[in-house]
Amino acid sequence: MRNRLSKSMMLISIIIIPILFSCASAPQAPDEARLRVRLQDVHTAMGAKDAKTWYEISTPYGREKTLEEFKKTNKIDEKSIQVRMDAKLEKVCICAPIRDQWGERMRCVFLVFITEHKPEGLQGRLLEMWEYFDHEWYFGGIAPTMDYVDDCPPYR
Repeated sequence: MRNRLSKSMMLISIIIIPILFSCASAPQAPDEARLRVRLQDVHTAMGAKDAKTWYEISTPYGREKTLEEFKKTNKIDEKSIQVRMDAKLEKVCICAPIRDQWGERMRCVFLVFITEHKPEGLQGRLLEMWEYFDHEWYFGGIAPTMDYVDDCPPYR
């Protein structure tokens, strides 16, 4: 009996546990092709100071504010200098399903490489939160510090 139990435990440790860890270490984002388009769209809107497009790509609960309130909250000055921005998805940090008063959706944090095309040539990686709801991606925001980072933070 003990020998059978040991073989079973060995089988679990050799086959099952690595599968679980490999699944946990590689989070997946649904419809990644659409996400890449929406990522670029929101950053193009940010750089162009296009508040209406930025607002429309934001999460449904983020759009509970009026467009004017959204502009104030995000300090969007449509008359300020416009900058062409590129955004590229580098890594899925974490994705998790959530359910609340706005319904069921997937909330993800991504590492996004940003390039601002202006004389200073700023570029770097930002952490961004996005939500997948009703087969569409919505921008939730940039990490509060808005600092460039090297990698995803460790999630536990």
